[in-house]
Amino acid sequence: MRLEIYCQDRIGIAQEVLNILVNYQVDLKGIEVDAKNCRMYVSFPPIEFEQFQKIMPSIRLIHGVEDVRTTAFLPSEREHNELNTLLSALPDGVISIDNKGWVRLCNAAACRDLQMTEQEAVGANINNLLKGFNFTRWLEGKEVLGQTTRVEVGGEDFIADILPISVPQGDDQNALAGAVINIKSQSRLGQQVSAFRRYGQESFATIHNYSTAMRRTVREAERWRS
Repeated sequence: MRLEIYCQDRIGIAQEVLNILVNYQVDLKGIEVDAKNCRMYVSFPPIEFEQFQKIMPSIRLIHGVEDVRTTAFLPSEREHNELNTLLSALPDGVISIDNKGWVRLCNAAACRDLQMTEQEAVGANINNLLKGFNFTRWLEGKEVLGQTTRVEVGGEDFIADILPISVPQGDDQNALAGAVINIKSQSRLGQQVSAFRRYGQESFATIHNYSTAMRRTVREAERWRS
């Protein structure tokens, strides 16, 4: 069960909500705060209806609480499922690593390229999976910037886009939390280039050649494309 609590930004209000759950012997599973929209979310196992009827009014009586509603999911649950859906739908491999180079997430396309299961990939060190680039040295550098480089996966060349993950620390400071790596095989890259060129050629075919000058311009453009 999950509750969405509309409340004022007041010190101690979260503790008062938790105290009510403790008083009714409810086991808290999770709590999230949306400071921007002044909302708090709590999650706990299913409880008896009679107990629920007592908890809701008690929370509403807390100073600063404006409304309490049940909700189907916590914001983090939605974001997690949204991310998983996006990653599973992507045709290119995506790997997430922490700031020590250990794999934390690997989508289906990346597992296919690595010829590994997700269970085998997660927890492995990225330097053992992608050869030709020193991820440890990059992560330990003074200024960690995005990279596009060639890597080797199982003896095959891939292009890797490597993007650092930064977590704001306040005072315009960021902490490096790891990186996201997008890998593309040569064959996949070739398919994308071919599709781009094919689109360009088709777009020229739609231009009506009403004059000699226009026909000459289209021919020059097609020659430049090829």
